[in-house]
Amino acid sequence: MESILEKNKEDFKEWMGAQVKRNGEKKYSQTTIESYCSSLTNSPKKLKGIESSYEKSLFSYENVELYNSVVKVLNSATNFDKVNKDNKRNFTSALKLYGRFLEEKRNFVSDVYKSESDCVEENDIVVDESLN
Repeated sequence: MESILEKNKEDFKEWMGAQVKRNGEKKYSQTTIESYCSSLTNSPKKLKGIESSYEKSLFSYENVELYNSVVKVLNSATNFDKVNKDNKRNFTSALKLYGRFLEEKRNFVSDVYKSESDCVEENDIVVDESLN
């Protein structure tokens, strides 16, 4: 059985592969996708001056609000800029994209739930009058 961490990582890879870069020219390469995933998994462990609970893979987060608060903590690390620079600034880009992924995932789930609840309202129980 696939763990949440593995599932989120695979879903993110798939989502990222379908995204068009800001310049609108092309989609992300497999190399870039792997690099961003590596950053989300490994860069938090290199940060100093933060609690060790924040050093885990960022794929363990599914809630966008919680993720955004964790990103703020990560950004406050004393060596954040160095870790990001050593990683060709991929860490910052990966953080932004994973946040966007979580936001879109939340909105999709919300839309599906809303549409299902609309169906229930439209299909309220119909009483068969012939039974009376």
